[in-house]
Amino acid sequence: MTDFRDLAARLDAAIDAGLIAAAQVVVNEAKLNTRGAVFAVPESPRHHVTGNLQNSITRSEPESGLGVRSVRIGTNVDYGLFWEVGWHPAFGHREVTATGKARLIQHDGPRRLMRHEWLRPALMDHLSDVQAAFGRTAARIFEGTGVSVTTSISEAAD
Repeated sequence: MTDFRDLAARLDAAIDAGLIAAAQVVVNEAKLNTRGAVFAVPESPRHHVTGNLQNSITRSEPESGLGVRSVRIGTNVDYGLFWEVGWHPAFGHREVTATGKARLIQHDGPRRLMRHEWLRPALMDHLSDVQAAFGRTAARIFEGTGVSVTTSISEAAD
């Protein structure tokens, strides 16, 4: 009979391996969502694609917090957040009038950067792939131990 400590260690390893596999699905999809993307205002001469955001998308190692194991997925590129949620910059400057009051002078140009979600769809549009990757990988840890692992995830967990 298998020792319970061995099962607990295998379960911890299975959860970590499953989290890494599931996170990698999201990372791969997020990178596809940013491949060759131009996040400039339409018809702007500033269409410049560097691949910096795509190359910066990573995942963390599994970590514990509040009794839960988790993996963080994201980027350290500041503008990744702006592209995910959109933004509305203030174009212009303040000018003091002859009466001494400040007045905002608006410049011609884009008034906002259009929202282009790249991270949220990587998870939400591929949730079944994420769940399957977690289940397959976690089940491999228990192969040959005589422990049956069910890899389906119930809808109630959503």
